[in-house]
Amino acid sequence: MNHVLSSINAGVIPVAIEKYMLVISDSDKTVAEIQHVLNQDSINFLVSSGSKQALNLFVTNHIDYVIIDLDSIDMPSDELVYALRVRVSDNFIPIIVIASSINEEILSNCLSAGCDDFLIKPISHITIKTKLSALDQMHELKNLYKDSINEQLVAKQILAFALAERNVEFEEIKLLTKSKAVFSGDLFLTALILSICWATIRWDYTLILFLDL
Repeated sequence: MNHVLSSINAGVIPVAIEKYMLVISDSDKTVAEIQHVLNQDSINFLVSSGSKQALNLFVTNHIDYVIIDLDSIDMPSDELVYALRVRVSDNFIPIIVIASSINEEILSNCLSAGCDDFLIKPISHITIKTKLSALDQMHELKNLYKDSINEQLVAKQILAFALAERNVEFEEIKLLTKSKAVFSGDLFLTALILSICWATIRWDYTLILFLDL
Protein backbone atom coordinates (compact mmCIF):
# COMPACT_ATOMS: atom_id res chain seq x y z
CA MET A 1 0.00 0.00 0.00
CA ASN A 2 2.82 2.42 0.93
CA HIS A 3 4.59 1.66 -2.36
CA VAL A 4 1.43 2.53 -4.32
CA LEU A 5 0.98 5.80 -2.39
CA SER A 6 4.64 6.66 -2.93
CA SER A 7 4.27 6.10 -6.68
CA ILE A 8 1.17 8.30 -6.80
CA ASN A 9 2.86 11.04 -4.74
CA ALA A 10 5.83 10.91 -7.10
CA GLY A 11 3.51 11.47 -10.04
CA VAL A 12 3.81 7.91 -11.39
CA ILE A 13 0.43 6.19 -11.51
CA PRO A 14 0.46 2.58 -12.72
CA VAL A 15 -2.01 2.24 -15.56
CA ALA A 16 -3.21 -1.09 -16.91
CA ILE A 17 -3.12 -1.28 -20.69
CA GLU A 18 -6.60 -2.00 -21.99
CA LYS A 19 -6.94 -4.48 -24.79
CA TYR A 20 -9.84 -5.37 -27.03
CA MET A 21 -11.10 -8.84 -27.83
CA LEU A 22 -13.55 -9.74 -30.58
CA VAL A 23 -15.67 -12.75 -29.60
CA ILE A 24 -17.52 -14.41 -32.48
CA SER A 25 -20.33 -16.60 -31.15
CA ASP A 26 -24.12 -16.68 -31.08
CA SER A 27 -24.09 -18.52 -27.76
CA ASP A 28 -24.80 -16.21 -24.83
CA LYS A 29 -23.48 -18.89 -22.49
CA THR A 30 -20.09 -19.09 -24.22
CA VAL A 31 -19.75 -15.31 -24.37
CA ALA A 32 -20.62 -15.04 -20.67
CA GLU A 33 -18.01 -17.68 -19.79
CA ILE A 34 -15.27 -15.88 -21.71
CA GLN A 35 -16.17 -12.55 -20.14
CA HIS A 36 -16.26 -14.13 -16.69
CA VAL A 37 -12.78 -15.69 -16.88
CA LEU A 38 -11.26 -12.48 -18.25
CA ASN A 39 -13.24 -9.88 -16.30
CA GLN A 40 -10.18 -8.83 -14.23
CA ASP A 41 -7.67 -8.58 -17.06
CA SER A 42 -8.40 -5.11 -18.50
CA ILE A 43 -9.95 -6.60 -21.63
CA ASN A 44 -12.86 -4.94 -23.40
CA PHE A 45 -15.17 -7.14 -25.42
CA LEU A 46 -16.80 -6.74 -28.80
CA VAL A 47 -19.30 -9.52 -29.46
CA SER A 48 -20.61 -10.65 -32.82
CA SER A 49 -23.17 -13.37 -33.43
CA GLY A 50 -22.52 -13.58 -37.18
CA SER A 51 -19.53 -13.67 -39.53
CA LYS A 52 -20.57 -10.63 -41.59
CA GLN A 53 -20.91 -8.45 -38.52
CA ALA A 54 -17.65 -9.87 -37.15
CA LEU A 55 -15.71 -8.89 -40.26
CA ASN A 56 -17.17 -5.40 -40.11
CA LEU A 57 -16.22 -4.99 -36.43
CA PHE A 58 -12.78 -6.37 -37.17
CA VAL A 59 -11.90 -3.77 -39.81
CA THR A 60 -13.53 -0.79 -38.08
CA ASN A 61 -12.15 -1.26 -34.56
CA HIS A 62 -8.84 -1.76 -32.84
CA ILE A 63 -8.68 -5.48 -32.04
CA ASP A 64 -5.96 -7.24 -30.03
CA TYR A 65 -7.41 -10.78 -29.91
CA VAL A 66 -10.07 -12.76 -31.73
CA ILE A 67 -11.92 -15.77 -30.31
CA ILE A 68 -14.12 -17.85 -32.61
CA ASP A 69 -16.65 -20.30 -31.21
CA LEU A 70 -16.60 -23.18 -33.68
CA ASP A 71 -19.83 -24.57 -32.24
CA SER A 72 -21.89 -21.54 -33.21
CA ILE A 73 -20.82 -19.68 -36.33
CA ASP A 74 -22.69 -19.25 -39.60
CA MET A 75 -19.89 -20.10 -42.05
CA PRO A 76 -17.11 -22.71 -42.32
CA SER A 77 -14.59 -22.03 -39.57
CA ASP A 78 -11.49 -22.11 -41.78
CA GLU A 79 -13.07 -19.66 -44.23
CA LEU A 80 -13.82 -17.23 -41.41
CA VAL A 81 -10.29 -17.56 -40.04
CA TYR A 82 -8.84 -16.92 -43.49
CA ALA A 83 -11.15 -13.93 -44.07
CA LEU A 84 -9.95 -12.39 -40.81
CA ARG A 85 -6.30 -13.20 -41.43
CA VAL A 86 -6.14 -11.55 -44.87
CA ARG A 87 -7.57 -8.37 -43.35
CA VAL A 88 -4.81 -8.23 -40.75
CA SER A 89 -2.14 -7.32 -43.31
CA ASP A 90 1.27 -7.22 -41.57
CA ASN A 91 -0.16 -6.75 -38.08
CA PHE A 92 -0.12 -9.67 -35.69
CA ILE A 93 -3.58 -10.23 -34.19
CA PRO A 94 -3.94 -13.63 -32.53
CA ILE A 95 -6.92 -15.73 -33.62
CA ILE A 96 -8.02 -18.44 -31.20
CA VAL A 97 -10.74 -20.98 -31.92
CA ILE A 98 -12.71 -22.76 -29.20
CA ALA A 99 -14.81 -25.92 -29.44
CA SER A 100 -16.65 -28.34 -27.17
CA SER A 101 -14.74 -31.31 -28.62
CA ILE A 102 -11.63 -32.02 -30.67
CA ASN A 103 -12.16 -32.45 -34.39
CA GLU A 104 -8.69 -32.88 -35.84
CA GLU A 105 -9.74 -32.13 -39.42
CA ILE A 106 -11.49 -28.87 -38.51
CA LEU A 107 -8.67 -27.76 -36.23
CA SER A 108 -6.09 -28.61 -38.89
CA ASN A 109 -8.02 -26.57 -41.47
CA CYS A 110 -8.26 -23.62 -39.09
CA LEU A 111 -4.53 -23.72 -38.33
CA SER A 112 -3.75 -23.89 -42.04
CA ALA A 113 -6.03 -20.90 -42.65
CA GLY A 114 -4.15 -18.78 -40.12
CA CYS A 115 -5.45 -19.67 -36.67
CA ASP A 116 -2.86 -19.27 -33.91
CA ASP A 117 -4.22 -21.55 -31.18
CA PHE A 118 -7.29 -23.41 -29.94
CA LEU A 119 -9.10 -24.14 -26.67
CA ILE A 120 -11.46 -26.88 -25.63
CA LYS A 121 -14.50 -26.00 -23.52
CA PRO A 122 -14.98 -25.44 -20.66
CA ILE A 123 -12.51 -22.55 -20.63
CA SER A 124 -10.48 -21.99 -17.48
CA HIS A 125 -8.92 -18.69 -16.50
CA ILE A 126 -5.41 -20.16 -16.17
CA THR A 127 -5.54 -21.84 -19.58
CA ILE A 128 -6.70 -18.83 -21.54
CA LYS A 129 -4.41 -16.44 -19.65
CA THR A 130 -1.42 -18.68 -20.38
CA LYS A 131 -2.23 -18.80 -24.07
CA LEU A 132 -2.82 -15.03 -24.30
CA SER A 133 0.47 -14.38 -22.49
CA ALA A 134 2.34 -16.67 -24.91
CA LEU A 135 0.74 -14.93 -27.88
CA ASP A 136 1.68 -11.52 -26.44
CA GLN A 137 5.29 -12.65 -26.21
CA MET A 138 5.14 -13.88 -29.80
CA HIS A 139 3.78 -10.46 -30.79
CA GLU A 140 6.74 -8.73 -29.10
CA LEU A 141 9.21 -11.04 -30.85
CA LYS A 142 7.62 -10.34 -34.22
CA ASN A 143 7.88 -6.60 -33.58
CA LEU A 144 11.54 -6.93 -32.61
CA TYR A 145 12.20 -8.93 -35.79
CA LYS A 146 10.37 -6.34 -37.89
CA ASP A 147 12.42 -3.54 -36.29
CA SER A 148 15.61 -5.48 -36.98
CA ILE A 149 14.69 -5.92 -40.64
CA ASN A 150 13.86 -2.21 -40.93
CA GLU A 151 17.22 -1.30 -39.44
CA GLN A 152 18.97 -3.55 -41.95
CA LEU A 153 17.09 -1.93 -44.82
CA VAL A 154 17.99 1.56 -43.60
CA ALA A 155 21.65 0.57 -43.22
CA LYS A 156 21.63 -0.92 -46.71
CA GLN A 157 20.14 2.27 -48.19
CA ILE A 158 22.73 4.42 -46.42
CA LEU A 159 25.56 2.20 -47.65
CA ALA A 160 24.22 2.24 -51.20
CA PHE A 161 23.97 6.03 -51.14
CA ALA A 162 27.51 6.36 -49.76
CA LEU A 163 28.91 4.03 -52.42
CA ALA A 164 27.07 5.86 -55.18
CA GLU A 165 28.28 9.27 -54.01
CA ARG A 166 31.91 8.14 -53.79
CA ASN A 167 31.66 6.17 -57.05
CA VAL A 168 33.30 3.08 -55.59
CA GLU A 169 33.42 0.37 -58.25
CA PHE A 170 35.17 -2.52 -56.51
CA GLU A 171 33.40 -5.78 -57.25
CA GLU A 172 33.83 -7.02 -53.65
CA ILE A 173 32.11 -3.94 -52.25
CA LYS A 174 29.29 -4.20 -54.79
CA LEU A 175 28.36 -7.44 -53.08
CA LEU A 176 27.34 -5.41 -50.05
CA THR A 177 24.57 -3.71 -52.00
CA LYS A 178 22.95 -6.93 -53.09
CA SER A 179 19.97 -8.49 -51.39
CA LYS A 180 20.34 -10.60 -48.25
CA ALA A 181 19.35 -13.68 -50.26
CA VAL A 182 22.49 -13.22 -52.39
CA PHE A 183 24.93 -11.63 -49.98
CA SER A 184 26.28 -12.99 -46.71
CA GLY A 185 29.37 -12.24 -44.71
CA ASP A 186 30.64 -15.75 -45.36
CA LEU A 187 30.30 -15.30 -49.11
CA PHE A 188 32.25 -12.04 -49.10
CA LEU A 189 35.01 -13.35 -46.82
CA THR A 190 35.28 -16.56 -48.82
CA ALA A 191 35.63 -14.64 -52.08
CA LEU A 192 38.24 -12.35 -50.53
CA ILE A 193 40.28 -15.23 -49.07
CA LEU A 194 40.18 -17.13 -52.38
CA SER A 195 41.39 -14.02 -54.22
CA ILE A 196 44.29 -13.60 -51.81
CA CYS A 197 45.24 -17.27 -52.05
CA TRP A 198 45.09 -17.20 -55.85
CA ALA A 199 47.23 -14.08 -55.97
CA THR A 200 49.77 -15.71 -53.63
CA ILE A 201 49.90 -18.86 -55.76
CA ARG A 202 50.37 -16.85 -58.93
CA TRP A 203 53.16 -14.81 -57.33
CA ASP A 204 54.96 -17.96 -56.07
CA TYR A 205 54.69 -19.60 -59.46
CA THR A 206 56.02 -16.50 -61.22
CA LEU A 207 58.93 -16.31 -58.76
CA ILE A 208 59.82 -19.97 -59.38
CA LEU A 209 59.84 -19.44 -63.14
CA PHE A 210 62.04 -16.37 -62.74
CA LEU A 211 64.55 -18.25 -60.57
CA ASP A 212 64.68 -21.14 -63.04
CA LEU A 213 65.60 -18.69 -65.78
